Order: sequence, then C-alpha cells, then structure tokens
Amino acid sequence: MTLEELSGFERAVLEKLLRGEHPALRLLRLQLAGVRVIRREMTGVGFLTELAVAADVPAAPLASQVRIGDVVAEEVEGLQFGLGFVLFVEEGRLAALEGYTFEENWPERMDSWRLEYDPPSRDLSGLDLEAGPPS
Repeated sequence: MTLEELSGFERAVLEKLLRGEHPALRLLRLQLAGVRVIRREMTGVGFLTELAVAADVPAAPLASQVRIGDVVAEEVEGLQFGLGFVLFVEEGRLAALEGYTFEENWPERMDSWRLEYDPPSRDLSGLDLEAGPPS
C-alpha cells in the first residue's frame, strides 16, 4: 500500500489543532512531521482522512480515545457558515481528521480560508490524563 502526503489544507488544519504548550500537543506535533494518509473519503458535506504514524515515533500520554475539535474555517468562498474539524487521537497517536460543513455541500474549490479557534479561548484540560477523556 502506498501512503499519500497530507494536502496543504489538511496540514494547515492539523497544525492549528496541535498548537499550544500542552505536553501532549508537543508529542502529537512530532507525529505530524512524518504522518501519512492511509485513505481519504469525501462525503459531499465533508471528508475523513485516516492517518498513519510511524511506529518509532512516541505516543502522547493521553486517554485511549481523544477528540480535539476547536478549530473552524471561516471566510471560505462559496460557504455561508464555514467548516468545522475534529482530530481523532487513538492510543496517543494521530488517527484521523474529519472536516465538515454546517448544513451545506462541501465546496468544489477552496482558494482561501481563515482558521480560527471556537471558542477563541482554548480549553485543553481534556488532554490531561487525570481529567479523563473529554465528554
């Protein structure tokens, strides 16, 4: 099986999702450096990109399943409501990136967008092992 590179858009979204000083985010950013795409599926209203991380890259000390979903894309040409994203982390490893619209079809072209946090003040406490997985 030949693994693909991330698209520029996928990489930009992942980099935004993984920004921050939390120790788990630092380890996930190390994984991002060598991540590859196993499969991409377009759904008409979004996408799911399954990810593969090299076995020799350390896992982040996280709960078995974690979701990070506080990034949205605004000012996307052809969309009224923008886009949302969720990063799935399993056993401390990047597993999948999902992108979705808010009740609109996925745009045919995306020449420009602006990534923002929603809410603007990030709450990363769900990444702490003591806190358990986010609800």
